[in-house]
Amino acid sequence: MSANELQNCVQNRNLSELQNLIISRKVSVDIPLDQGLTALMIATKRSDIEIMELLLSLNASVTVKDESGKTALMHACICDNLQAAKVLHRNGAPFEDFDFGGSSPLHHAVDSGSCEIISWMIRVGADVDIRDKNAAWTPLMRCASLSGNKSVAKTLIFDGANIDLRDNDGKTCLIIAVMNDHEQLVELLLESNVNVTILNKSGRTAYEIAVALKKTAIIKILDKYIKSRKNNIPKEETRNVSVT
Repeated sequence: MSANELQNCVQNRNLSELQNLIISRKVSVDIPLDQGLTALMIATKRSDIEIMELLLSLNASVTVKDESGKTALMHACICDNLQAAKVLHRNGAPFEDFDFGGSSPLHHAVDSGSCEIISWMIRVGADVDIRDKNAAWTPLMRCASLSGNKSVAKTLIFDGANIDLRDNDGKTCLIIAVMNDHEQLVELLLESNVNVTILNKSGRTAYEIAVALKKTAIIKILDKYIKSRKNNIPKEETRNVSVT
């Protein structure tokens, strides 16, 4: 019953009763509620800063995870709640933490298109190239695989993302963007001087993969870029970038 009371206090913003419940030890501040969410996570998702700060003053943990392994900070990133993320970080929420799917808070910010959160996190110490625990994707690779959000990619690149890193299969951001038909992202990466000669583990470049997958529009984009750059590509690196 106390768990339900705690959840109701958070949702109804009953601060005095919330404080009494926890101080009287009728319920733990970190008790899992619906879907394993803690009171702090619920307040975070609602961006209820006053409730969050009260819970944190009552020693709510910023590292407790829900049923999917997500922390309160991850929920702030998913919901694009910058102020909530700042409160959690100020109270010790780590950036180098991973849910049960292997994703960090920064990966979740990328998924939700939260450019403000992305820039803020990197500015205050998050690793722009943090790898997930699944395919060793950086946040930029994650963007290239899923949304292809150009604004997110621009933010990451501006904030120092390495555009030429490779995942566990040897795929670069460019290769991943090609495979997922993200034409605007391919153009952005080319404008950012991505290395088009890098091979995946099968020995193929992004151009060869585009040809194999019949990505007609992307082939045209790569053709134009490679023709304009060919004289600047070292001869030993041109084997796999020749245009048809």
